[in-house]
Amino acid sequence: MPNSITRCSTTHRCAYERDPIVGPVVMRMLEKCPSGRLPNVFDGTVIEPSLPTEINAIPGGPLWAAGGMSITDEAGHPLEERNRFSLCRCGASENKPLCDGNHSRQSRRGRPMSSNSFQVGDTVEWNWGNGTGTGDIVKQFTAKVTRTLAGSEIARNATDDDPAFLIEQEDGDRFLKFQSELSRT
Repeated sequence: MPNSITRCSTTHRCAYERDPIVGPVVMRMLEKCPSGRLPNVFDGTVIEPSLPTEINAIPGGPLWAAGGMSITDEAGHPLEERNRFSLCRCGASENKPLCDGNHSRQSRRGRPMSSNSFQVGDTVEWNWGNGTGTGDIVKQFTAKVTRTLAGSEIARNATDDDPAFLIEQEDGDRFLKFQSELSRT
């Protein structure tokens, strides 16, 4: 069901449509809603941007499916028609298969996006100080691992759900990171 604030008609205009400053801002927000949960409805017609059919992984977030595809739940029931969906890939959503944002409420080392998100040879990045670090995965671990890196002993309690990866940078420096700390470059 579209959010009631976006239901407008020619006989009763929404407050945001009458405001020359707020109106365009709200319209842009509705157009950019990644889940499609906030469509703009005018005279009973849903106004949606035209989007190509595609599925993309949002780093640290859901899968974004666009282009008016049909989505069904685990029981095979079709979901409401939308031009775009945000689909859960962390398993924490209470509204599966849709993302409800629970991934953002998890700790930094919380549930990973998928146990197969990264492979040896992938180039990844992670937050490091005020910037990011980048390197290539050289090994994956799914059990406790300890390595001496740059003179310090680093340990990770890796699991099948949140594996650890040994990552090497171009200069030869190595890092041990959890999957949940990484994103694709």
